[in-house]
Amino acid sequence: AEKTRTAGEGTLPVTLSAGEWLTVDFDMIMCGFIRFCAEAIEDCDLVIAFSELCENECFTFRNVNMQGVMEYKFLAGNSVNEESFEPYSFRHVSFLVKSGSLTLTSVGYRSFERNTDEAIERKFKKPAHNEIYNAALRTFAHNAVDLFTDCPSRERAGWLCDSFFMGRAEFFLYGKTPIEDAFLENYALYEGDGSYPSGALPMCYPSTPAEKNKFIPQWNIWYVLEVCEYLNERRPDIDKEFFRPSVMGVIEFLSHYENEDGLLENLPSWNFVEWSSANTWTRDVNYPTNFLYAAMLSEAAKTFSLPELLKKSELVRKKTAELSFNGEVFVDHAIRNADGTHTNQKHISEACQYYAILYGGIDINAPKYEKLKEYVINDFGNFDPKENQFCPKNAFIGLYLRMNVLMNMKDSALLAKNLETFCLHMSRITGTLWEYKNGGGSLDHGFASYVALTIPLADSLPN
Repeated sequence: AEKTRTAGEGTLPVTLSAGEWLTVDFDMIMCGFIRFCAEAIEDCDLVIAFSELCENECFTFRNVNMQGVMEYKFLAGNSVNEESFEPYSFRHVSFLVKSGSLTLTSVGYRSFERNTDEAIERKFKKPAHNEIYNAALRTFAHNAVDLFTDCPSRERAGWLCDSFFMGRAEFFLYGKTPIEDAFLENYALYEGDGSYPSGALPMCYPSTPAEKNKFIPQWNIWYVLEVCEYLNERRPDIDKEFFRPSVMGVIEFLSHYENEDGLLENLPSWNFVEWSSANTWTRDVNYPTNFLYAAMLSEAAKTFSLPELLKKSELVRKKTAELSFNGEVFVDHAIRNADGTHTNQKHISEACQYYAILYGGIDINAPKYEKLKEYVINDFGNFDPKENQFCPKNAFIGLYLRMNVLMNMKDSALLAKNLETFCLHMSRITGTLWEYKNGGGSLDHGFASYVALTIPLADSLPN
């Protein structure tokens, strides 16, 4: 600890008077209840501010859509032993005295996270990979106490799609699924109250959206994909019939938006593909969504023995690939014209390519996709969009889709390069993994723990 106005002091106790403040650096992000003990010398008004990272000499709040502040008022002569009412995530905690004075005798926290001692112990050849693995495990533990959560700072709430990646991460890290069990059970038991179309699921549950009746149709698709994978790979012992109503509800809901080609068009509410310009290219016919839709139909057909859906999935998959491929790459969407026809737009996202490769049933090694494979290998650094508008990937979810593509390609070297470029600096700054590469948003984001699954292949290269 260092008293900001008295350089060189690094131990407690420290006496602080009006206008003085002290910042404690825990060296990495911790998750839990902030604790402190103090002796009030005078009547004292104390403000405690906390942040996942404070890179300036003076404390400043990061732009993460929240203000981490607590305020305490003490009477002179009182000894206090306090703990925050709620758990928070923080690396830096500042104690700022507005008036009066006190002696701060101790500062600490009580952890609120999943027990990492129960995780499968893994050691990798490359030290950097051990660093990233530990950061992924800590990030997961902070976001898997009772449900999968987005982040322990801004929103302790469980989102679909994030859960698809975190479900895989839990099984990889722990070899069991207690948090995913609870998370998916909530959705399977969800009963609509008329807020959403029949069969549609909330994007985040249990919760109430800030904007009334807002939901994400694509997150419904991810729900079905997660359930099918969960039942087939992680919990084959569970009765599939428990999930059939919710899965069929989603399928029925989406079927109302199929156009004359069998593709989804003009889905309602908030359409989400990726945190990038790709998210502005979702209407009318969004091809990433339809690749995902084809995969959902296929997985549901196989999991719940629905042969008619399997045939439908192939039609959607082939039609989407046929309409979206421009000879080199896949475009993002088509707009319906006044005469009822569709025209592909000159919008190409990197994320769209990964949706196509993973869910479009294409063989990236086929001569037809030679240029696309070259672009993937070169991280689209050599891609010339020509008259098109190109959008590079963002962390969520383009990077994670790319990681899956590289794992499928078994490209250890490229996977290791991407992993280290994107994650190593995060693990060294906060001991956790972030929402965005540039440090925007939360620095302890649940879905980011998914990169742990890529490490074994990335680490398989000779030293």
